[in-house]
Amino acid sequence: MRAYLVDDEALALRRLRRLLDDTGRIDVVGQATDPAQAVRELRRLQPDVLFLDIEMPGLSGFDLLDRLGDAQPLVVFVTAYDRYALEAFKVNS
Repeated sequence: MRAYLVDDEALALRRLRRLLDDTGRIDVVGQATDPAQAVRELRRLQPDVLFLDIEMPGLSGFDLLDRLGDAQPLVVFVTAYDRYALEAFKVNS
């Protein structure tokens, strides 16, 4: 499975990547701390799954998904804030 990671915190990205790499089952094809950059790379790379933070400067995770439109990979939100759970279900994540 090909994955892409988006989180504005570099430390969180490194930890998530290490966890995914340790499974031996996921190929991380890219990552970004800048959501606008991520939109461009996601369109180009077309990963199977997107691990996505929600609260980020500039674009939220939900804004990023809006910009992707219908061509979205499976989405796993990675956030410390449970208040986003209902909204995440509304976008089928």
